[in-house]
Amino acid sequence: MNKNSQNSFDTVSEKALARADMTKMFSFYTLLDPTKQGIDQSNIASNERPLIVNCAGNYASDFLFTTDKKTGRLDYQLIYVDSGKLTMFYGECKIVLKEGDIVLLPPETPYKYTNIGSKKISYFWVHFTGGEAAKRLEEYSIKPFPTVYETKPGNHIPQRFFAIFDAFSKRNIHLERELSALLERLLITVTRSVTTGEKQGALSRS
Repeated sequence: MNKNSQNSFDTVSEKALARADMTKMFSFYTLLDPTKQGIDQSNIASNERPLIVNCAGNYASDFLFTTDKKTGRLDYQLIYVDSGKLTMFYGECKIVLKEGDIVLLPPETPYKYTNIGSKKISYFWVHFTGGEAAKRLEEYSIKPFPTVYETKPGNHIPQRFFAIFDAFSKRNIHLERELSALLERLLITVTRSVTTGEKQGALSRS
């Protein structure tokens, strides 16, 4: 495991995340690039293993915010809206994501998202890379944004994220392999949970 690996909290409480009266944010990291600063330290592309989790976390807040990555990132990002609404911008395309929606942001693609118009928001995210990441996504028919996936209630996607957070918190031996397996389980759950659209449920909105 990278000696610079870190996590922002030792434990994660689902009960704490249920409160939406203030900002609650936590994140966990495996790969860190010492030549970069801040969040960009986890902005890494690697073919070292088939699937690699760079970082993952949850953001829950009452406050307006905007994330703007004008040059995108080197890895993939999967975002799941647990509650509230998230407005996503992709070129000239503007899409409002609602509770239960999930999107995949591909590498090196500019993007911007905000919760304007919906103050209360909670979403989960995971950044990942790997030599077979693109192949796995194709196998599971998970297409990149602006494709949006609507998921059915009781889809177990939050539980899959919490399993990733739990692994980060415990940091047992072979953490990277455990995270890879948990990421793959998350991707499979996404594929099984979508409700409408082509193949496993792609839904494009414009």
